[in-house]
Amino acid sequence: MKNPPLLRGFKPFGIPSSGKDFISIQFEEFEALKLADYENLTHAEAAERMDISRPTFTRIYDHLRKKLARAFVEGIQIVVEGGKVMLDKQWFRCNSCYHLFYLDFDSKKKCLHCKSMDIEHINKTLRNWKTGFGTGAYNRKRGRPDACICLGCGYRIPHQAGTPCYQLKCPKCDITLMRE
Repeated sequence: MKNPPLLRGFKPFGIPSSGKDFISIQFEEFEALKLADYENLTHAEAAERMDISRPTFTRIYDHLRKKLARAFVEGIQIVVEGGKVMLDKQWFRCNSCYHLFYLDFDSKKKCLHCKSMDIEHINKTLRNWKTGFGTGAYNRKRGRPDACICLGCGYRIPHQAGTPCYQLKCPKCDITLMRE
């Protein structure tokens, strides 16, 4: 993935949102959607670009389509966040003007557009920051992750095959869990 998504998510129009019920789209799922539907690549071409197998790409894409369908049919907010991806630069988002930009390691950390110091370091919000720029969640060389976590409090449980993490809620803060 060359750059993170411009947006953080979508909210349904005309339906009040509690903020607790949302569907989480990971960066790699967003990238699959972008490559297949926006750039019109075949699954084989998109899989090659993401450095994963074609069947793995199709599983990611199909899983994403089901999430999006559920969000549209049930009027649930969509949040684009996290995942285990590799970013080639240090990416930031300004919390004042929402401008997305990247900086060198030794640059002063302020928005290039409005000069605000209130910026989010996107790379650090990715799960595997400890290992550099993260690892591919679906990278065939590393295998699949094995836990569901809460982004609110860090609660973590082992992933159970056949039960998507987004169908589980954190017992501490009632937030939908995410696949680590």
